[in-house]
Amino acid sequence: MKYQSLKSALAKGSMLAGVAGLAFINTAVAQEEPVAVSQPAPAAEEARQETITITGSRIGLSNLSSTSPITEVGAVDLTLSNTVNAEQFLNTLPQVVPGFDSTSNNPGIGEATVDLRGLGSVRTLVLVNGRRYVSSNQNPGVVDLNTIPAALVEKVDILTGGASAIYGSDALGGVVNFLIKDDFEGVQADLSVEQSEDGDGNIYTSNVIVGGNFDDGRGNAVVSFEYTSREAVFQGDRNQSAFTLADAGTGFSETGSVNIPSSFAFDFTPNYTEALGISDADCGSVEGTIFDTDLGYCTTDSFGFIFNPTGQGVLPFINSGPNTNRYNFAPENYLQIPQERFSVFTAGTYELNNYAEVYAQGIFVTSQTEQLLAPTPAFEDLTINLDNPFLAGDTQALALLTALSEGDSDGDGVDDAVVTVGRRFLELGGRLSDIRNDSFQFQGGIRGDIVNDWTYDVFASFGQASSTISQTGNVNVPAYQRAVAEGRANIFIENGLTQDIVDEISVLGVITGTTETSILSASTSGSLGAFKSPLATNPIGVAFGFEYRDESLSTRGAGLGPDVAGFNQAPDIAGSYDVYEYFGEVNIPLVEDKPFVKELTFTGAYRSSDYSTVGEVESYAAGLGYSPIEGLRLRTQLQRAVRAPNIGELFQPQINGFPNVGDPCSSGLGTYNDLSDADRAAADINCAAFGVPTAAIGTPLQVNSQIEALLGGNPELNEEVSDTFTVGVVWEPTFIPNFSLTVDYFDIEIEDVISTVPSQQIFDSCYLDGVSSFCDQITRRADGSVDIFNSSLLNAATLQTSGVDITAEYTYDAGKYGIFGVYSLATYVDENSLTPLPGDAPIDCVGFYGATCGEPQAEWTFNTRFDWGLGPWGARLRWSRITSVQDDLFRDGGTPTLFVEGVDAYDQFDLTGFYDVNDNISLTLGIENLTDEDYVLIGDDSAQQSNTFPATYDTLGRTFFGRVTVKF
Repeated sequence: MKYQSLKSALAKGSMLAGVAGLAFINTAVAQEEPVAVSQPAPAAEEARQETITITGSRIGLSNLSSTSPITEVGAVDLTLSNTVNAEQFLNTLPQVVPGFDSTSNNPGIGEATVDLRGLGSVRTLVLVNGRRYVSSNQNPGVVDLNTIPAALVEKVDILTGGASAIYGSDALGGVVNFLIKDDFEGVQADLSVEQSEDGDGNIYTSNVIVGGNFDDGRGNAVVSFEYTSREAVFQGDRNQSAFTLADAGTGFSETGSVNIPSSFAFDFTPNYTEALGISDADCGSVEGTIFDTDLGYCTTDSFGFIFNPTGQGVLPFINSGPNTNRYNFAPENYLQIPQERFSVFTAGTYELNNYAEVYAQGIFVTSQTEQLLAPTPAFEDLTINLDNPFLAGDTQALALLTALSEGDSDGDGVDDAVVTVGRRFLELGGRLSDIRNDSFQFQGGIRGDIVNDWTYDVFASFGQASSTISQTGNVNVPAYQRAVAEGRANIFIENGLTQDIVDEISVLGVITGTTETSILSASTSGSLGAFKSPLATNPIGVAFGFEYRDESLSTRGAGLGPDVAGFNQAPDIAGSYDVYEYFGEVNIPLVEDKPFVKELTFTGAYRSSDYSTVGEVESYAAGLGYSPIEGLRLRTQLQRAVRAPNIGELFQPQINGFPNVGDPCSSGLGTYNDLSDADRAAADINCAAFGVPTAAIGTPLQVNSQIEALLGGNPELNEEVSDTFTVGVVWEPTFIPNFSLTVDYFDIEIEDVISTVPSQQIFDSCYLDGVSSFCDQITRRADGSVDIFNSSLLNAATLQTSGVDITAEYTYDAGKYGIFGVYSLATYVDENSLTPLPGDAPIDCVGFYGATCGEPQAEWTFNTRFDWGLGPWGARLRWSRITSVQDDLFRDGGTPTLFVEGVDAYDQFDLTGFYDVNDNISLTLGIENLTDEDYVLIGDDSAQQSNTFPATYDTLGRTFFGRVTVKF
């Protein structure tokens, strides 16, 4: 599509009336000729206006076009969808598998992330104005999108596939480049309000941008302020998420946790149902009891009982069914997490002379979010003395505890029973994690023209992200056990703990962390003048430069050790690395304006990176662009990309654990006797080859079902390596004005993926498959028994994805009826697989969701927009579609008994209307989830949270928003 023709058509209406077409301009230009970004000196202004710079290249040339597919999201797109946080819009794009967002309560750490191609957010590089942005210290190597205010975003470029040769590490899945408004004249104020049809989930956003030129236009300064407030919605506020649901095969049943507000006692001791007054004859007729034919006695269906929550006595624990005793932990959890955010952005440029312009930019963001979980559950061994004052007169409870007693276990002179008890600590309230993130980044530099069309850019940048996470609701387990043993804590009824006990066992967890990123960069680009192909008129373009980067991270946790129940442990992390990088890029027009070859261009890039951790790594790219005739262009590219391990992966401390593992070299508790003949023969060879005396193989070397292991980071990790291949076509037929079609095939394979290998897999891979790298992780004693093994992160897995991206767009000027437009993005995914270990079969997740595959990964994903504009009026209807997916329990052809075997295709429609009141005031009104699509229910075992995947499927229902924009 031609920029000029559409621009002329849009000139007939006002600014907002042209939004329908403007969105298409953004996308079409991004694919072929993205917007120029430069501040020319007056003497060079005319020449510089003819050059363009695109995401994915450092060369600024008048004829440059991308050999990699690029999708652009304009500021208009963000406004019309009332985007408050950038991930809201990004998650609707077909190239993106949703990461953490406003619904990510558990799992979730209060962050918002982007995940291109479903390859993991650590493999998506996030840039701001083409430069690296400081990453989160909660999730090292990942940028928290909460720290990028959407109100400041001019546009977002999305380049999928490896881009390490241009930008360095992490760009394996691709690049998301946020371009911030840094050149502005006037005053603009925005105010928006959003609310669900149920009257909750309110989101308020306001921002003010002030900017202007000075010193006769030689300088420009802009400052922006934004404030956002997002209110909480609880799972209990929606019927579909108010209960934890299990898939019973014939429908959903309400379920929950065995940790209940009174106490659930668990014990395998035979015949203790007699103490409940239940005879074998009554077994089964009393709800919650069964006669176990294997054990030969009556018991409860959960091998446990509860203390009567409303008085004395004990009852069978009813494990399932409509009267289940399980605790419904859903209502207290957030369905939409609250957020409060304030940001300040400032930028300035000043032209020193015809050859130099200085610039500076600063951004500061403070964001506060929360995570709220149900009150702490604890499943602990408790010593209950038979003279416990809270059981006085409770003959049934005392009779049962007496039956379970083995005398005086703790030596205090009183007989007791040691019982495993599950309890929910309602008295402490919900587990609240208050997350405060402060981040800033400052950069400054000098850029300009050298001679002819050669330019330079030298800058320095420093960024810091700090966080403080305060966690309440945690339980000090030893203090709790002691209070029960001493008869001071009444755990036998709901809300039985007094305030002094609550104060005694409560633990405040605090996690603090700081990430710092320092960058020094110098680059130059231009053309080689007379050096050009004899068959081309445009010269060879080149860019090259140097970059130094230093990354550091320090986190510290207090009050969250192994003796605390509630939130997970938070080990201290401290580490840093630096990298020296040299890079170069070339654009060579080979043939131009010849018969059947309007254009044939070669592009190439190379980067050498020397890390203080993994050493020297290389990345490169080579591509061809071929246009046989006007309006038709073919493009292909091959890229080698790398990702160096981040600080968390390298320096998270290794801690000792004791996982259940069977040693294939050992009989008894090991697995030697259970091996097939072929596996036993392999074990005989490999066990002897890797440290087991021949005479000891197949003997009872393993004396405990648990083997000591080291778990955590690994400073010996190497880089991940990916190869990306793309080939595509761009068609802009001259006989169909304002129409374009792009089709691009992509194939990405990532090897040496950093992952955790299951403990048993380490032993089996070593002794059954003979993989020496896994044998190196196991240390044995002289007698052949295992001393310890390392189950920390390894370069072990392989990720692969392939598919096709399709973009189609068309605009039509209907004169007095307005401008109509349609723009559609579609992605077909042929493969998205994980190979856990070399030699394993790939686990392909296309068309599945669930415990193995996680977020739904549909075969087809569509995002289509229908636009109309006439004078001061305009409207947009956006249609998003995700094709059907199945529970991954069916991935291997299994037929488990499930009620929800999958989810049908899901369609969501969003409608926006806008009106220019005058040149200064614009109004926007919108409805998200116009048709109020049903809540997608998935059983708890397969869902991510809230009985669904809330980042993929809408959970709040129909939502309304309004925005007013005032400009001066």
